[in-house]
Amino acid sequence: MTQCIPSRTRRENAGGSWLCGRFPHVAAAALSLSLALLMTGCGSDGPKRVNSPPPGQTFTGESYLHGTVGSMTSLRSFEPVLVSGYGIVVMPAGSGTGSSDVPAYLRTWMLNEMRKKGLGSAQFGTEELSPRRVLDSKDTALVYAEGLMPPGATAGTTFPILVTAVENTQTTSLENGSLWTVDLAIGPVDQSLQFRRPVAEARGAVFINPFDDKVTEKERLSFQRQAVVLAGGVVSKDRPIELNLNQPDYPKARMIADRINERYPHEKATEFFNTAVAKTDMLIRINVPARFATDPAKLMRLIGRTYIRRGDNYEQEQARRLGDYILLPRPDQARDVSEAWQAMGKLVLPVIREYYRHEKVHMRMASLEAGAWLQDEVAAAELQRLSLDLNVEARIKAAELLGRLPRSTRASRALQALADDPETRVRIAAYESLATMGDPSVHRTVVGDESSFKYFLDVVKSRNPLIYVSQRDVPRLVIFSSDTGFAEQARIALWDGRFRMLVGEADETVSVFYQGINDIKGQSAQIAPTVANLALIMGHRTTAERPFPGFDLSYGTVVNALFNLQKQKVVLSEMQVARNPLADAVDMFRKKGPPDVRPETGEDELPAAAGVVQPRQPQPVSIDPDGATPTDLRGGSQPNFDTSSLEDLPPRKR
Repeated sequence: MTQCIPSRTRRENAGGSWLCGRFPHVAAAALSLSLALLMTGCGSDGPKRVNSPPPGQTFTGESYLHGTVGSMTSLRSFEPVLVSGYGIVVMPAGSGTGSSDVPAYLRTWMLNEMRKKGLGSAQFGTEELSPRRVLDSKDTALVYAEGLMPPGATAGTTFPILVTAVENTQTTSLENGSLWTVDLAIGPVDQSLQFRRPVAEARGAVFINPFDDKVTEKERLSFQRQAVVLAGGVVSKDRPIELNLNQPDYPKARMIADRINERYPHEKATEFFNTAVAKTDMLIRINVPARFATDPAKLMRLIGRTYIRRGDNYEQEQARRLGDYILLPRPDQARDVSEAWQAMGKLVLPVIREYYRHEKVHMRMASLEAGAWLQDEVAAAELQRLSLDLNVEARIKAAELLGRLPRSTRASRALQALADDPETRVRIAAYESLATMGDPSVHRTVVGDESSFKYFLDVVKSRNPLIYVSQRDVPRLVIFSSDTGFAEQARIALWDGRFRMLVGEADETVSVFYQGINDIKGQSAQIAPTVANLALIMGHRTTAERPFPGFDLSYGTVVNALFNLQKQKVVLSEMQVARNPLADAVDMFRKKGPPDVRPETGEDELPAAAGVVQPRQPQPVSIDPDGATPTDLRGGSQPNFDTSSLEDLPPRKR
């Protein structure tokens, strides 16, 4: 007969009695198991059974990347994020291109949002602009504001915003409008209007591409109802990047974080956090240093190709092994190898210099790219040599890489020569590098003032005229050659005669006239016969600090005028435009649907967007206190909202 083991507590005894009384064979099995456990676990030297976690993800990439941070981790939270919100675009008073139509589900919500922004408040001096009056104006338009917040963006990073007139409203055009400050939250806008935590805000002058090729009236109307605010979005909170370890191991997480901090430290005194912080045995958080704020993707590529091992000549030996690897017929791996060299630092320079003149093009370019990143003056000499190559693509690449050597006189001279290259694409690449370096051959003026930044006017030292319009980042209007001028004896009128220009003989001043929509008299000015002076006076707003004449036109209007002048051969220069692919990119993200929510953090997260290229972000704009003059071009920043465009609305009824 089976005997039950006495229990020490009444509950255990009751359970034991129930088990023994009802299922004696189960009790016998339990007794046998207990004895076995006592023999193996208590006072025995036998092995203990430990529940180990399931094996994690293993690295399956190229063998030469084993031992790198990228071989031990996977990247997460590194995708562009769609952000959106409803906002108001204000056009010039009397334009009548807006609409008082507001869908019922939006009206109350928009009124509350405008009150929260201070509209209609005596405290902010806007008591005459009640939210209801603004919504009912034909000079305002209700819009969707959408943008793609860059991956790893830090607070203050800017990005372009797409604004679109809300469907089923009578808005005909957003031209010359300005977007008032609007909060942006993650995900597409919808009709639920549920609370969403803002992660960015947007504001600024809207830009309608003056180079449209729309044919039918329907196409043109739709085109005029959508515009871009270049660099209008501003990130309000850092979006840290996360690395997941392939297998849980806190000491390894700490080791990886320490290695990242060693190679990519924060350099500014205002940056209080380490670049990498091991949060758990599976998670490392990356805080992007200020020097990588405009290109966090570059930082993450370098981190992924950073080897944990170092010292004892390891860098030089590994650098040579990497060189041997891509000497094989593997040109597709050249970029990875180049960035692995860059991640190892200047210790590899003696090795990669041997490849600067290698017969294989992919090897030569990979080593020169690494050398330029590592600020090698020997690489500058070889890139200067490459800038004379007969191949256009080689010269473009040389122009791009020379821009990474800002302290090199040789690089500056080579880029200035490329600014006069016969190929337009080479000239533009040279300008981009010169502007990034802050080279004195690019004379920069900030058009606008402290309340309303409009655009950069860059004049490039060059012998050959060219006008370059950039829509890819902060608004820029680039004039190659300060002498770029107009055809002699030219007379032209634009916009139903509201803009007129009369050009006489060479070296004579040019007469310019502009009349606003509600301006009876208009204003005129005499300027030197150059395109740069015209571009300045058209955008300049006359103030007490800067009293010289100006028409105070928007960036889009100035570009439209230059486009028409060039088209009619009044401006003697080729014109090139860097088009903004924002509308297509936003549309792709919109189709992905609402964002997922990460259950472990409760934070919003969107799926990856393959192939979306993010624009390079501009550095913060500083204002020159001396102001600008027609011969000394300088100064601006972003506005909140400008109420001057609504000053002609009918007075509010009391």
